[in-house]
Amino acid sequence: MNFVLEILLSIINDPSQSGINYDITKIILNNLDLIDSLSINELADLCFVSPATISRFCRFIGCNGFADFKEILSTPTSFINKTTPFLNDKYSIDLPHNLLNSIYFELETMSQHLDYTKIDSLVEDIYNYSNVAIIGRGNSNQFAKELQFNLAFYKKITLTFNSFYDQINYISNAKQDTLIIIITVSGQYLLPYTFDDTVRELQINMKNTKAKIICITKNPNIISIPYVNDFIQIGELGEPNFYNYSLEFIIDLISIKYDKLVKSL
Repeated sequence: MNFVLEILLSIINDPSQSGINYDITKIILNNLDLIDSLSINELADLCFVSPATISRFCRFIGCNGFADFKEILSTPTSFINKTTPFLNDKYSIDLPHNLLNSIYFELETMSQHLDYTKIDSLVEDIYNYSNVAIIGRGNSNQFAKELQFNLAFYKKITLTFNSFYDQINYISNAKQDTLIIIITVSGQYLLPYTFDDTVRELQINMKNTKAKIICITKNPNIISIPYVNDFIQIGELGEPNFYNYSLEFIIDLISIKYDKLVKSL
């Protein structure tokens, strides 16, 4: 998910938020189609604030400035990236059939890469580690919460975090008794973002973690990151990319295997 859009939505969804930042966010979300063509002065006029206030708002949500804010906000979301091919005449002639074929291809590709011994190992780690956190951004965080919900039925309490800042802080300060599962289909969670210097420093600090980190991803290159202990590959990077179905399968598989493990003890 586009991280600026994610932060804007989190502000709107937080009932405790109020004031000028909330008002600016609401106006931006109601005018997303215009933002890319607006200057900072024009956006300030639209929001009934000064250009300096817009600059402060951009830094508040983690951008380096207004230009950075516009560039990131205009980046297509994963949903747009994966559905764009189906807007072409080639695919739209028989849209349901082509969509189903693409989903089938996604699951078939996942099955070719999935190492079930790694799933078993992860399930054992979830059981054995006293502290377990499941982390993702945007859509991946919804799957993190789903796995957290499923495991709670088996009295395994895990942590998830809505805030990217909280996620990075937790990873950076985690101890050896902690297992962290990072759901990052593209692997970009562990790559540099265009954040302000404070958040970039937090990302750098992730290398200091003492936790065991397992990634669920389509990017096998993620294993080159020194503090990543292992990864579970759920397919190949590419488009169209219907990773929702791959992730749903993995979450269900982990949950069922955890249930079987608990009942076998």
